[in-house]
Amino acid sequence: MTSYSYYSENNITQANDCKAETIYGLGGTATISQTLLDKYSYSASYTLDGEDTTAGDKDGQSWGQHTIKATYTFDGVTVTSPEHICHITGLPCTLQPNKTDWTATVTSDYVTFGKDSFGNDCIQLKGNNISKHPKIQSKSFNIPSDINISTDFSFYISVGKFGLITYKSTLNEYIGGNYIKVYQRTSSGSETKSVSINGDLTSSKPYIEFEAETTTSSNSDSYSRIYTVNLKYGAQK
Repeated sequence: MTSYSYYSENNITQANDCKAETIYGLGGTATISQTLLDKYSYSASYTLDGEDTTAGDKDGQSWGQHTIKATYTFDGVTVTSPEHICHITGLPCTLQPNKTDWTATVTSDYVTFGKDSFGNDCIQLKGNNISKHPKIQSKSFNIPSDINISTDFSFYISVGKFGLITYKSTLNEYIGGNYIKVYQRTSSGSETKSVSINGDLTSSKPYIEFEAETTTSSNSDSYSRIYTVNLKYGAQK
């Protein structure tokens, strides 16, 4: 079993309690009476992706598809099970605000990886260009079929003012390519918000994105900052 196995069974709580890169309970069982075991030999062996392994939990598996086989021998007769396919999706996951987990995909000159004034790691998307909205994209997950996820995160949004003109600043999220307006501030100043947003990751777009928009082309006080983003399995539709 993997986190995705539990998600496929609609056991969302168990899926989110799993380690993202662990195959749980690799192995099998055979019901044989003790009387027969006393008379005849019995053994079981397993392979994971074609390599010999032992029964039990297997941590640190790569994101992708994995194949498990079991071979049982009883009194000289050997039976090999059909291949069992399981998936490591990479979920649940906490995305850190760094260049390992994120890539600036649009107007990278307006994206800064660094720290805020309190020393917290963050990614700043300076929305000071009307025609080119800065955007960041997360690393890609292994998505065998559409997976509903919950994205939980905090962000800081700032809006500048020039004379009597107050600008607007907007933070958008894309989950599996689908656009979601996270928040729009229409008055000067700044604030911190925490949100939880659901959407579907797909095999063709197995990542999330954030984008900053603003109505000004010159004011440097309009920007959004993204901190850690927690991704969990969401309820199936």
